[in-house]
Amino acid sequence: MSKAKTNNGNGTVDNRRQEVQQIVKNACDQLNTEGVDARNYVEQLAWLFFLKAFDEAETRREEEAEFDDAGYERRLSGDFAWSSWASKTDHPDEMLKFVDSVLWVKLTSPDSKDGLGDDPLAERFRRVFSNVRNYCRRGASFARVVAQVNKLHFSSDTDVHVLSEIYEDLLKRVASDSAGYAGEFYTQRHIIRAMVDIVKPQVGDKVYDPCFGTCGFLGDSADYMRDPQRNPNAKKLSGRDLEKLQSGTFFGLELKPLTYLLGTMNMILHGIESANLELANTLEIHSENIGEKEKYDVVLSNPPYGGKMASELQTNFRVRSGATECLFIQHIMRSLAKEGRAAVIVPEGVLTQSNANEKVRKELLEHFDVHTILSLPAGCFLPYTNVKTSVVFFDRPKEANVKGKWATKNVWFYDLSNDGFECKTSRKPIQGNQLPDFLLKQATKAESENSWSLTLAEIEANGFELAARNPKREHEFDTRSLHEVLEKTYANELRIKELLEEITDIVGKKRKGVVWPSKPLGEVSQINPRRPAELRSLADSHIVTFVPMPAVNQYTGAIDQAELRPFSEVRKGFTYFAEGDVIFAKITPCMQNGKCAVARNLSNELGFGSTEFHVVRPNSDELKAEWIWHFLRRVQFRIEGTHQFRGAVGQQRVPAAYLEEAEIPLPSPAEQMRVLRLVASVLNRISDIEELKAEICGSRVHLEALRDAVLRKAFAGEL
Repeated sequence: MSKAKTNNGNGTVDNRRQEVQQIVKNACDQLNTEGVDARNYVEQLAWLFFLKAFDEAETRREEEAEFDDAGYERRLSGDFAWSSWASKTDHPDEMLKFVDSVLWVKLTSPDSKDGLGDDPLAERFRRVFSNVRNYCRRGASFARVVAQVNKLHFSSDTDVHVLSEIYEDLLKRVASDSAGYAGEFYTQRHIIRAMVDIVKPQVGDKVYDPCFGTCGFLGDSADYMRDPQRNPNAKKLSGRDLEKLQSGTFFGLELKPLTYLLGTMNMILHGIESANLELANTLEIHSENIGEKEKYDVVLSNPPYGGKMASELQTNFRVRSGATECLFIQHIMRSLAKEGRAAVIVPEGVLTQSNANEKVRKELLEHFDVHTILSLPAGCFLPYTNVKTSVVFFDRPKEANVKGKWATKNVWFYDLSNDGFECKTSRKPIQGNQLPDFLLKQATKAESENSWSLTLAEIEANGFELAARNPKREHEFDTRSLHEVLEKTYANELRIKELLEEITDIVGKKRKGVVWPSKPLGEVSQINPRRPAELRSLADSHIVTFVPMPAVNQYTGAIDQAELRPFSEVRKGFTYFAEGDVIFAKITPCMQNGKCAVARNLSNELGFGSTEFHVVRPNSDELKAEWIWHFLRRVQFRIEGTHQFRGAVGQQRVPAAYLEEAEIPLPSPAEQMRVLRLVASVLNRISDIEELKAEICGSRVHLEALRDAVLRKAFAGEL
């Protein structure tokens, strides 16, 4: 490991941090050149990290046993050990063949002779490796990825800490790509941290997540227990305590195999190698059959919601419901030990709806102390969903409640309107984060303009609803009459009709008698221009913009997540472009998805990005970059591009020749600008339509104003 030459005591750590970041970037870039998309290269890196970390743990145990004059038998020894086969990068084809044909059998075979045996560890290996694959099909490429992973040190606190941050960012990107599939959403790290800080898991607690996903809650709980700045008890941890963290503290269930692997690996990166994680369907457990010894001291979870559960599984619960969120709440209630603490994210419907949800709320209030409800902003889980959610915090009393006396006496509410990020798809950081204020006031249940308390009697009078409706903001409630609500909805619908007619009018007008000349794009622009000579003398510290493939929004064509990097990091191995160039994804499926952007606002007007971009640079101001951009983003252009693909399946690319030969219409610059303005006008109207539809949808989903207006007329005798 190299060391930074600095007088700063943290210099070596900072230097290693940069090295680790670069190692992971190099591995991802190599996988990208193989045509592996983001979701799959996270999976690829996960199982490679898993084997490397396990090998280091084996070596550590072997050394400890030797120190104690005891023997230790490695589970993966000889040729099967990472330190053996992963060192043979000079024979890449042999390495790939060994992994695919020999090692995989060892890791997945249930036969005790061919596999690892039949104990829990062997079963964990089978669960992991039976549900993942090696996406590298070329020995040379696989060897390069392995060589990068070999540079990581899972026995190093610095490496593990940095890797955990990088890994969770990769997981977040995977979750974004999945866009809330089946009601599953990546829980934002700052929300997880706030929930953990309230529940305060300690060494000796059994911590459980019944749908652990990528282990965000379990991982942060592990961090909390060992962090003296967050947890005063961390200073008192003994060696025995730290040992207990490894195997007797963290528990979880997960249904999906890939997610199971990602979560398992994330726990390793948080320093927990032997968490009790099972691949299973939580809702198949009969909730009434969970014994007291099987229960947990802490439960933290963000269960999936919006799904429908089969009727046969509903019989496992006291209150039957097809809604997964309702069943998970019941499971968590049955899984919490005496004096246990829980924090659960739920959609607002759980707190307001009648029938099954109301029955569950009553039981929750009766048998548990529901002490805090944190109302989250509606856009907190964007870009996955705009569903309004809340965090419910509750404790289980030591003694069972006496009949007629409910465990909940008062509920403290906090209405969080700002979690530090925009309530938009981009979720950019903003000023005014209220989470620190929530954490401060929650300790004493203090009242403020954003917080208040309700007694059980008040909650009962409100039909046992637990939604956080701030009584200090009643003036903000919708008090429109029935006529006004209907008029507004109708006006929005009418405006949508008008906008559609405007779009029809704009695009329907044809300028008769106008024929634009056309030329091959390669004649009026440079395709993949060479790097200018002056780059050779550019200082390593010179800051430039870096654009990875996921940074280009496939829907808007905007560069959403550009990075700033020193020139030294991008000097080699990346695509060069400059201010005003057009970047066009050449690899499948990014090309078909429309990943194409105009490079604007680049740092020092210099950009570098994925090697999977073609670059188009207009030869003069006579050709506008936005004109080229719209031309390349046409669906027809992308469809025709698929017929020009070159390369093996999974890593096919559009050759530069396809762009060079494409005939682009060439109106005058003034005409280009006129058409571009018309296109922008149409797109703005489409955006207006989307906003109006969202408002109408909101009116239909949140029917409170309409309901209240109808009730007012009914009780006034006006219906």
